[in-house]
Amino acid sequence: MPAPDAPPPYEEIDSSRPANSPTSGPHTSNNAGQSSSSWLEPPQWQQGQPVHQGTGHTRPHSAHEPSRPSPTPSPRPSPKPAASPVSPRPSLLSPYPGQQAMSSRRRPHSTSNPPAPQMIPRQFPPAFNVYMQSFSRTLYLAEHQAQPIYALRIHSGLGDASLVLHSGASEDHPTLATLDYIVFSAGMAVTLPPAAFPGAPTTIEAVRGSSFTESYTFVIDVGNSGPQQNGGRWPVEQYEWRRSRGEAVAVLDGCGYGWKLVRLAAGPPPGAGSQGDMRYAGGGPRSSDGSEVVAVWAEPGYSMSKAMKFAFVGTGASGLLGERWAIMAVMTALGMFQRARNQRRRRR
Repeated sequence: MPAPDAPPPYEEIDSSRPANSPTSGPHTSNNAGQSSSSWLEPPQWQQGQPVHQGTGHTRPHSAHEPSRPSPTPSPRPSPKPAASPVSPRPSLLSPYPGQQAMSSRRRPHSTSNPPAPQMIPRQFPPAFNVYMQSFSRTLYLAEHQAQPIYALRIHSGLGDASLVLHSGASEDHPTLATLDYIVFSAGMAVTLPPAAFPGAPTTIEAVRGSSFTESYTFVIDVGNSGPQQNGGRWPVEQYEWRRSRGEAVAVLDGCGYGWKLVRLAAGPPPGAGSQGDMRYAGGGPRSSDGSEVVAVWAEPGYSMSKAMKFAFVGTGASGLLGERWAIMAVMTALGMFQRARNQRRRRR
């Protein structure tokens, strides 16, 4: 095995030579074993110095070589002023559980912008699915099966099963809302989180209509402003679940049959137009009587794990109707879905 090359000898410094006089060769020793080209210096293309032929090293210009003209640096074009970025309009819907971390990473932090309007609490994504597992009485609400948002536990009772919605992806999380089927009627009683203002009921009943209409109607407090901005009264509105075969349920990936939640009140909901840039759109589908559809759900029927699809539409997707309204809409839809499952099971 050949011996490694010996390191080059250190260059002896002539004490009679001026301190700034260049030496022959490509390098000038300032300290023992250290080149004059410091790692702090910019590369050659930034210095504007010619490269010495045959060595590939930069040859500095010196007063000892007056015949060599100093290169004239090429003028650099002045940089164009950067266009000021357009700040996106801040969303008025706060992230639902599972989206909080992602939303906080994407949201820019700036102290120069005016404060955004107060966030509207948001419990659910605009659209989600309900997934079931074999031999399990727990369902999961999620946009994607691998990322559950809420766990829905089905508890057996004397009649139909009661439902408990947990505020997380497992039963270890606290209860968000519950639904009980009323024994001597076809109605459903939903227990909601307490309202931000006193006076609103905690339990709200969804009353079933006649067997011919197959509808469920409930009255609930809506909005986010409370009674202080509504003449001292808590704003309430009436809603009704109706069967649908039209365009309303078609937003659920082409489902042709399902249920639609109709807002029976006319005009904008309480608080519309009073929070900064918020505007009332009311652009949801319309029922046959002209009422706006604010939510839909359907059973896909072709999936072994996806049991149900749900979506907020129109004003229902804007957040203007409030957090408790959104929970009530979801819980009544889940109650209707589970009741239909129980009825099919009894027929077998």
